[in-house]
Formats: sequence, C-alpha cells, structure tokens
Amino acid sequence: MKYMLDPLRGNIFPVFFYYSFLTVIGMIAVSSASAVDAAFLGNKVGEMALATVNLSLPFVILSGGIAYMMAIGASVNCGKYLGEGDPDTASSIFTKTLLATFVIAASISVIGRLGIDTLVTILGASPEIAPWVKKYLSMLLLFIPFLTCGICLSYFVRVDGRPLLAAASMVTGAGINISLDWLFVIKLNTGVQGAALATGLSQVALFSILLPHFLLKKGKLRFKKNGGSWKEILFAAYNGFSEFANEISAGILTFIFNWIMIKRMGISGVAAYTIVNYILYLGSMACYGIGDAIQPIISKNFGAEKSNRISSFLLVAWGTVFLIGIGIIALLVLVPDRMIDLFTNGEAGETTRIAKEFIAYFWPAFLLIGVNIVFSSYFTAMQKPLHSAVVAISRSLALPAIFLMVLPLCLGTKGIYMAIPFAEVGTFLMSLKLFAPNKPLQLVRIDRLYKRQELFIKKEISSSQYQ
Repeated sequence: MKYMLDPLRGNIFPVFFYYSFLTVIGMIAVSSASAVDAAFLGNKVGEMALATVNLSLPFVILSGGIAYMMAIGASVNCGKYLGEGDPDTASSIFTKTLLATFVIAASISVIGRLGIDTLVTILGASPEIAPWVKKYLSMLLLFIPFLTCGICLSYFVRVDGRPLLAAASMVTGAGINISLDWLFVIKLNTGVQGAALATGLSQVALFSILLPHFLLKKGKLRFKKNGGSWKEILFAAYNGFSEFANEISAGILTFIFNWIMIKRMGISGVAAYTIVNYILYLGSMACYGIGDAIQPIISKNFGAEKSNRISSFLLVAWGTVFLIGIGIIALLVLVPDRMIDLFTNGEAGETTRIAKEFIAYFWPAFLLIGVNIVFSSYFTAMQKPLHSAVVAISRSLALPAIFLMVLPLCLGTKGIYMAIPFAEVGTFLMSLKLFAPNKPLQLVRIDRLYKRQELFIKKEISSSQYQ
C-alpha cells in the first residue's frame, strides 16, 4: 500500500487522488467554515456584518499571503531535497522557515493592534461601518501568529508524507470554527467580534494538531538547531513569491471591487460582492487544493528527474479542475437563488438582486480558474517563481484591474461583472506561452546539466586542495 501511494513510484491515479482528495477535503472544509461564518453573520446580523468581513478581507489575505509565500516556497524546496535523499537540509529549511514566519506574523499582530484606527481607514471603511471593522480586526489580530504558522505546518506535513494529517487538521479546525460561530454569533449574539474569535480559536486548534508531528519525529522533517543557510530561506521565499503575489493581488482586487461597489451601489453593493466573492472562494478552493496537492508530488519527481511522471500528473490535474469548474457552473446557472439565499435573511432585496445579476455574467470564469491555478502551481514546483508570479498576478490583479477600467466604459455595470472572466481567458493564453519552453522534460534536462556542472566544480575544488 505504501509503495502504491509513493509519489516517485506509485501509479499516477492512486497517488494523485490520494494527495489531492485529502487536500481538497481540507481546503473545502476551510472555505466552508468561512462561508458559514459569513452566512451566520448575514442571516443573524445583516448586510452590515457581511460588508465588515469583506472590508477586512484584504488585511487577512495579506497575513495569509506571507504564510503561503514562506510555506509553499520552502516546502517545494524540501520536497526536492527529500527526493534527492537529503532530509537534513530539508529539516533545516523547515525549522528556519517556521521561525521566520512566526517573527513576521507576531510583528504584524503587534503593529496592527497599535495602529488599528489607521488600518481601518486604509481598508476604506466609511464612518458608518468603521466601528464594526475595528471590532472584527481587533479580535482577529490576536491570532495572526497561529494563522500563519498553522498554514506553514500544513504544507510541511504534506511534503513529509502525511497528507491525511493535514486534511484532518483542516477539517477539525473548520468544524471547531463552525461550532463556535453558532455559539458566539447565533446563541450568544456577539456579532462580528464573536465571528473573529471563532476563527482565531479554530486556527489555534489546527496549529496544535499539526505541531506534534514534528515534535514526536513522525516523519523525515524535524526541528534542527543548526545547519543550513538563511540564504535558503530567502530563496524559498523568492520561489514562493508567486503565492504571495497571488494572495496580495486578491486582497488588492477585493479592495478595488469594494471601492467600486460602495461608490456605485452603497453598502448593498459591497454586501452583494461579498456573497459573490464567497462563491468564488468556495469554488476556487477545490482547484487550489488540486494545485497544492500536486506541488510536493511534482517537486519530488523533479528532484528524482522523472519528467514523464510530472507530465502525467499535470494532465490528470488539468482534467480534474476542468470538471470541477463545469460542476460549479451548473450550480450557478441552475440554482443561483439558493446559493445567494444562504448568505441573506430574506430582507436584503437589493443585495440579492445585485448578487444575482453579478453571477449571471461571472460564471464563465470557472471554465479556466482551475486550469490557471494548476499552471501557477506547476511553475512553483519546478522552481520557476517568476513564471508562477506572472500567472498569479495576471489572473488575480493585473488583468482584472485593466478590465475593470476598460469594460465599464463600453458595457457599463455589466463590465464590472465580466472583468474576472476576461482576466482568466487572458491568463490562460499567457500561461500557454510560458509553458511551451518550460515543459517537464526540458526543465529536468536543464536541472540535470546544472547538477553535473556543480558536481564537476566540487571535484575540481576537492582535487586542487590535495595538490
């Protein structure tokens, strides 16, 4: 059984579905918890609470973006070293990455708490909604270190061969989040502050479940006091920059959308975009789960120079995310009202109307969202951070922002709704062009040549020392 699920030797389909199924389950659990969070607030408190969550989202995304940058970049490097049979170097990278992530997150938490009023203003909160945003963020800031370090641990656990543990921790954390949301928001009526507390405590739970894997030395990765270079961490951060760029871009885009919607349609417009954004989030998470799942698989096979297996995993991943996209589109086209009603209490008629109109023009984006995510994950796993960043920034900020400026001039409000579908098409065409000279076989050959040159230089240095 262990051989069948080995990324380097096992059959393509069992390995892919084992890693991806578990990761997708975890991702869906996390996204479902966030959606339930919004649903509880929307039904219990109203559109003001929905708008509060979305106005706070850019900051939350920033914090998560740093964690993803460190975790994904470093875990890919670890996977390559593990594939090469070097667990000591991999462990050094893991230790230093977690330490660096904690220091950065703690700094964000402290600075955010001290400058909370400035932060609320920067996020674009109007005087009407500013107190709500302040309450929400004040509570959430306390848990930022657990959020970021928990993300890091989940990626390292997966690359260390325990995707089941990573998925179990995410499902458990999501279950705790939903349970506490019900307790704090529905039963105790604590509003946005209670929702933030529920989210924070769920992150503490996730962190607590994952940490013992490394403390008890259950895998190859473990904490190391010495060894390795901080330059490796800088390279890891650089390799994971595309994920950071993707997250930050998503935060900036959310900010832009919030600004446009509140200017054109008021609080109802922001609340409607919040609903659409959560639907996008829920749908994308399954695709991100596929992308995250193939990264350690591809990085290990890259280290082992198995280009054919990389190509096979890619094809299966693209086919899977395309089918997921078709399924989501079917729901959006057939039952949009039911999906919107999950986030409203029946009293937000204008919010519902705007959200329904948004979805009617937005749904084609799901044809290519997953495909583009897999492209970005592939480039990261193959240590092509610049290519990955180009794909990530194009789909999550650059092209949507361009289309948000251009399309409304021609199509009015409809142009706002169609910006993201147009951006995904543009990103797909760009990804194809980047992929053509960077296919698995070509990159494996380049890496093999680099290793040989490096080995030759080491031998030359070694022989010269004995002369």
